[in-house]
Amino acid sequence: MRQWDGLEDMIVHHRVVGIAHAAMMRCADAFPLHLRQALAKRASALAVTNLSGASETVKLQLLLEEAGIEPVFFKGATLAQRAYGTLATKQSRDVDFIVPAADVVHAVSLLEQRGYRLELPRPGLTGAQWRSMTTFGMEVQMVHPQSHIRVEPHWRLTQTEALISTQDLCASAGKAWDAIGDVPIRTFHPDDLFAYLCVHGAAAGWFRLKWLTDLNALTDEAAPGELDRLYRHAATRGAGASAALALSMCGTVFGREVPSGVQRRIDGSRRLRRLKALYLRNLEEVRVSPWRAFQGALLLASAEGCLGTQLRRMMICPEDAIDHPLPRPLHFMYYIIRVPAWLGRWLVPPRKALSA
Repeated sequence: MRQWDGLEDMIVHHRVVGIAHAAMMRCADAFPLHLRQALAKRASALAVTNLSGASETVKLQLLLEEAGIEPVFFKGATLAQRAYGTLATKQSRDVDFIVPAADVVHAVSLLEQRGYRLELPRPGLTGAQWRSMTTFGMEVQMVHPQSHIRVEPHWRLTQTEALISTQDLCASAGKAWDAIGDVPIRTFHPDDLFAYLCVHGAAAGWFRLKWLTDLNALTDEAAPGELDRLYRHAATRGAGASAALALSMCGTVFGREVPSGVQRRIDGSRRLRRLKALYLRNLEEVRVSPWRAFQGALLLASAEGCLGTQLRRMMICPEDAIDHPLPRPLHFMYYIIRVPAWLGRWLVPPRKALSA
């Protein structure tokens, strides 16, 4: 039985419980009973959580629309239905949506009235802290203490906007693309969803199999010619390198046929080959070292032609901006205080979050 040691932990780490359980049930005799039972229990709980998240997605869209805010939902329930045709298997940790930066404080206030608590960066932000947060951050995290549903309101899709344009993707979003039950949900255009998932996985270093599995499922029926079209579309959004890497990763991990143009781009770029090797190594380990994450971020930014922007963004910590909100003419100070502020956080125990 030792051959199965650690498999459940690895499945949980990569957040593919539902997918692994569904696959295991198709060839149940090949797996030990204790593993099947453990995954069945987790998969059952996952299905209940996913249904709650889907229901909350519908309610949040209605809540925000009634206040004049047009959210765009991504990942989560809408991606589950599009990629897998069911809400039961894809693991979603929270409900993600994006609104204009000018609307995020109002949106958060509406969610607080619904019972949600601002968890990250911290409760009770002042007006100046919110301005710093929307300038240097990309999202906040909220949790409902009774339902335990987690919600992430975004105002940009990545810390480095040069990796993919939030404005372009939101401009093409519409209610027609996806639905939960018979309720239309505003989501990204399917081509833009592919581009975003490629960037999201690359920016995170592809350290969870879940992200690659979702992308593979989303494009499961796409022939190489269609994959090449999606890659070219992603390139128009500034995400060509991320899309090439994602398709190449799917080829290596899942045995998918990689479009010839994509393969030539990977083979012809030492930088992309290094990135792919780094991403594959990340998939094999439970914990990615900070140095490898830093290296991957710089390699990706260099491949996408936004290295300078990425370096400037990495030199400013959103937490510094929240702790020390400064007027725009003094934003250069954040570069100066980065190291001493980090040392201060390392030496002084973190403050407890205030109760909402």
